[in-house]
Amino acid sequence: GATSVTFGGVAAASFTVNSANRITATPSPFSAGTACAPLPKTGAYAGENASNDICQVQVQVTNPHGTSATGRILPPAEGAVDINNLGVLVPPAGCNCETMQAPTEYDYVPAPAVTSISTSAGAANLASETGGTVVTVHGRGFDPLGIDWADFGNPAVENSMDTSYVFLTGTEMQLVAPSQAYTTGVYRIPFSIKTPGGQSTPVSATYAGIPKVTGVVNTANRRNLDGTYGAPDTGGAPIRVRGRGFADQLIAPVEFNGVGTAVSNGTQYTFAVHGNTGLTTQTVAQNPALVSVQLCTVTGCSSSPPASHLYVYPPGNPTVTSVSPRSGPAKGGTKVTIRGQNLGCTLEVYFGKAKARSFAQIPTFLYCGSTIALNATSPPGKGRVLMTVETAESFFTGTGRSASTARFRYK
Repeated sequence: GATSVTFGGVAAASFTVNSANRITATPSPFSAGTACAPLPKTGAYAGENASNDICQVQVQVTNPHGTSATGRILPPAEGAVDINNLGVLVPPAGCNCETMQAPTEYDYVPAPAVTSISTSAGAANLASETGGTVVTVHGRGFDPLGIDWADFGNPAVENSMDTSYVFLTGTEMQLVAPSQAYTTGVYRIPFSIKTPGGQSTPVSATYAGIPKVTGVVNTANRRNLDGTYGAPDTGGAPIRVRGRGFADQLIAPVEFNGVGTAVSNGTQYTFAVHGNTGLTTQTVAQNPALVSVQLCTVTGCSSSPPASHLYVYPPGNPTVTSVSPRSGPAKGGTKVTIRGQNLGCTLEVYFGKAKARSFAQIPTFLYCGSTIALNATSPPGKGRVLMTVETAESFFTGTGRSASTARFRYK
């Protein structure tokens, strides 16, 4: 005997009585006459209304005997998302809100729309391709009672769905962006929201790739050793870095990290990016070592040896003052200790014009070893020859072999 069905006080577009306890109805369109349960005005709900969030209404049936009772409709739980171990949304303590519709409740939601996404706010706000970045989205129609999911990618593909919400209201969403395959440059993927109100128009969610370094040049000193340039460990040398994937994604600092076991780390926060393939900066003071120049994004730092290598050497021309023992057989093979000044980062040891059969820095805390002594093994030779060394500093400054007052005699 039902004579009417109303949604928020507005008559249903149509209805059919199926049985004594069931009616199939077509809800009336949302209109200015629809009576929505009021939303709070403060906290997570501030600035939200039926046009950008949700309209919760009472459904009532009338027959000749009267009208059905209304239920208690509470505001939806909005704000920080807390899921228990059963996957159920837990409302904040004392919120006086609901996590599912009341028995007499029907909800109208607006067509969802995304007006901004935080990954468009600069390099430090890009999403990491390793996953785990919390992305902030603003728009409308995100209410927890109505939202289905977010899509990173093609909405028609199931693996684009993401429901890893951290914070959720009708107009703001924070969620964890999923991982993506690694790229060199920035990677843009369509992002949209699905609700009963439809699929939002996609915007670009931008991920940071991992740049690639193809060369490091000291622009004040073009000397290089097998393609690797050098700079003094006192800092301030102008450096040009070439590669790919630099534009719009690099974050500070540029890192100068010791290769292998070298304890040498420098960080430079000032640099200029020149398009997608160039960057200029200056070295910083750090321990001498062979270092890798690394450019970083929120995803990670470049790793491009040996193209990224740079020799960082201690200043000061080398000097040899003594050799012990001072003589050995003409066939070579004598193990000697050479002493002097500024002997760290030795590149070659010479017995006269001949290169030492081998040499080794005396280990210290620094990568370049002792600055006052090193060991070497004599090559074959004859006569009394001058002992000299060439260091990274003397090579890159062009001063060549060291001064020396030490001689070795072949017997």
